[in-house]
Amino acid sequence: MAKQRWVEDKFRYPPYTYAEVYMVKQDGILRPLKALEREVLMGFPRGYTAALSKKTPQGEDEVQAAEDMRCAALGNSFHTNTVASLIDLALFKMGLKPLIGAKQIVAAFVRSAQQPAEPEAPVKDDLSDTEQVERGREDDEVTVAGELEMTAIQEVSEQFPTDEELLEKERKLSSKLVAAFVRRQEFRGSDVRLDLGSLFRPDSFPRGSIDPSRWLWHPAQAYPFERSEHINVLELRALIHSFEWRVRSSQFSRCRALHLTDSMVALAVVVKGRSSAKVLNRLLRRFAALQLAAGIYPVCGWVESEDNPADEPSRRYAYEGT
Repeated sequence: MAKQRWVEDKFRYPPYTYAEVYMVKQDGILRPLKALEREVLMGFPRGYTAALSKKTPQGEDEVQAAEDMRCAALGNSFHTNTVASLIDLALFKMGLKPLIGAKQIVAAFVRSAQQPAEPEAPVKDDLSDTEQVERGREDDEVTVAGELEMTAIQEVSEQFPTDEELLEKERKLSSKLVAAFVRRQEFRGSDVRLDLGSLFRPDSFPRGSIDPSRWLWHPAQAYPFERSEHINVLELRALIHSFEWRVRSSQFSRCRALHLTDSMVALAVVVKGRSSAKVLNRLLRRFAALQLAAGIYPVCGWVESEDNPADEPSRRYAYEGT
């Protein structure tokens, strides 16, 4: 039957569109959804795609061509709920707004769609009786389509997880990503020349950069250094300071914790646990004492500077021209 309806409608839409579940019954006859009905179900304002026609269609052929153009535009678009949910999550991850959640977005859409339509402007006198009847019929069809689909949409929206469930799921996923990184980590270090910042073991270079976008980040520390030191020393101090911040919280006791750095030198000496440079060795002994006292095993990884989420906070106190 769906194939027959597809043929009779001159192949206007894909064949699946003519399945009974996707059609509306009007006067006992099944037909595809019209542009106005699709606009409502896609979350667009009524008549949103009417502006695609540069002039008022004249004649049956032009009316049908305008209808096809509007339906095609809606078919090539995304549902507004989908776009809103993606933007909501993206802005939340960037720290620009609290998370609303897909469930709340869909619920708000259902509520707005169930509200009665605003009174339309009076019909112009230059419309014929036939056009006035057709306009009123289209409005009735939008209401019918909304009543048919809103209940189903509301049932689907209830299946979306809550904000708390999403955050808990993301926390567990973040922990699993750290565990996966631990399983593939290289534990060998390398001796480093402090004066040149180069590695004595060329076979340990290059290292693969971690993609930090797999986790959610927020600034926890931003501070200027008290005195000028070698860049490798400052990079190691910053890594130790971030570990000290973690040690202050009891929730990190007896666990593995991921720390990222964009310094190859700091990463190499931390992984090895010692260095031929005395100034680095003093910091590494301090780092080892913190690990033993807190019972936290640091898992260190390298990230490119341009991808480092800590790069922006580290430049807040930079001097002009540096």
